[in-house]
Amino acid sequence: MDLIDMKNTGTDDSAVPADGDNKPAYPWGLSLHLDDEVLAKLGLTTLPAVGSRLQLQARVNVTSVGEHESEGSGKDRNVSLQVTALALGDDPDKPSRADVMFGE
Repeated sequence: MDLIDMKNTGTDDSAVPADGDNKPAYPWGLSLHLDDEVLAKLGLTTLPAVGSRLQLQARVNVTSVGEHESEGSGKDRNVSLQVTALALGDDPDKPSRADVMFGE
């Protein structure tokens, strides 16, 4: 499965912060917050460095779908997903520890 870059393109005004600052790089709904309980379930005993990349795999349930059309603004579609299972691992683009150690 190919990954799609979800960076804001400047066309979605809903991502503008309420305080009027610059638009965030990625839409609000794509941010996940993992608390102590979730980190423990995932086996993360050491926190990753800010800015590091990890691979995320998830199973989700579709909890709602919607489509609304209004005059002047066209169609608006949405899907809500509930994450039900999650795995977090090393960045797949990063060489493995074995590759680094043994030069493969």
